[in-house]
Amino acid sequence: MAVNFQKTYISAREFVESWDKEIYDLTHLDYFIYLLINHLGNQLDNRFFTQEKIDSGLFLSFENIGTLCFNIGDSFEYFLEEQRYGNMNPDQIPDFKAGLGFSGSEDELRSPDARRIRALLSDELIKEKSFRVDLMEHVILDTLLQFYYEELNLEFAEEDLELLQMADFVEEVIVDYIRNDGQSFLQRPGESAIDYFEELLEAEEEYKAPKDGNWSEEEEDAWKPEDSPADEWCPAFEDISRVVQRFIESGQDRKSGISAEDLLLFQEYLTDHAGVHNMYEIADENFLEFMAVWLVQRLSQEERRDPRRVYRSLARFVSWIHQTYNVDYKAAFIKYFDGTKQEVPRVIKALRSYLNEYDLFEILLTRGREDIEQASGFYEVKRLRSRLQKTLDLEDTRFVKTLEGVKLNSSVFSKLRSGDIVQATLVRRSGHWEVLEIHFIYPALAKRFVN
Repeated sequence: MAVNFQKTYISAREFVESWDKEIYDLTHLDYFIYLLINHLGNQLDNRFFTQEKIDSGLFLSFENIGTLCFNIGDSFEYFLEEQRYGNMNPDQIPDFKAGLGFSGSEDELRSPDARRIRALLSDELIKEKSFRVDLMEHVILDTLLQFYYEELNLEFAEEDLELLQMADFVEEVIVDYIRNDGQSFLQRPGESAIDYFEELLEAEEEYKAPKDGNWSEEEEDAWKPEDSPADEWCPAFEDISRVVQRFIESGQDRKSGISAEDLLLFQEYLTDHAGVHNMYEIADENFLEFMAVWLVQRLSQEERRDPRRVYRSLARFVSWIHQTYNVDYKAAFIKYFDGTKQEVPRVIKALRSYLNEYDLFEILLTRGREDIEQASGFYEVKRLRSRLQKTLDLEDTRFVKTLEGVKLNSSVFSKLRSGDIVQATLVRRSGHWEVLEIHFIYPALAKRFVN
């Protein structure tokens, strides 16, 4: 999709900071909404707010156009996600290029029976006229009325002719943009868009546009892109500790609101645990082991540190490496981030909860007693057998032996999931195994590292 708007009403940084997501959570759908916001702003400015509308009560300044378009984009994405659009398969997605129609007049579609009619299309959100009705009812009119009332203290009736003309214009712009420019992103709405946003953010850092989006000829001639790092010879060795230090000294941590100590944690993992000292030798699996194992071990007893902040810091560091050294670790980071972003915070939270309640005195009295059969190791949770009795089936990852009905007398039981890897000490009492002590809980993706 070409980014061809002349003015930027909402910058990429403003969008990322205002959107209710971390940058590494942003998807194709979010990127499409960002482009739509700026496209709609240009269309309103150039085609709707013409000279004869200057005295209209609807007329908006540059800043207000940006705010209105952002609100419409926000409402539009909420509407699509409410319809579970982001989870649809490609064959369920609106295909406006096909010009799908619906039998029935516009008046019928706007009638109280519209919802019943659309219910008949439960397999397809997407007949164009039905989609337009939903768009008008749930996104455009409500947003326009709310914006003018809250931002400009102007109250319009829903049947106001000028307001309806503006709503129709906005509807047409959105549908045309989906039809002509949106299909490539909307066919895969849930895929990560971090590369697109990182590219825009990098460009904005170098290419500071004036507030009104217009450049003078001198400014246009003065800006020249820097030589690509790809054109420079890269040495075979870059000490990872020096690379991290350069990142910190560049001030990227202060600019991005991330923490230098998170990067030092990654450096410690690479050098002390994985034995990686050369930045060029970081392997894909290093990202997975750091996220799924190292973070769990280090953060489970650090209440103040949020694993989501570590992810944010690492994402920025990976992007900086790409910019500075032309080494692209983004694909590996995103691959394993997607698999651990929910699971790692969950198991860390579970461990913290367990550590706050377990009976250390009983453990010290029991651990190592020769008269009580004990076993220690890594166990995969195969089945949560009984929530009432708090029993589960565990498989020893070394000997592939399943222990059925193991008792776990702790509230952490409810926080476990099938596939979790539990590092624990078990004791056998009255012929039944029970968990004496949990050392760590790892997500399923950690299994290859803890066998």
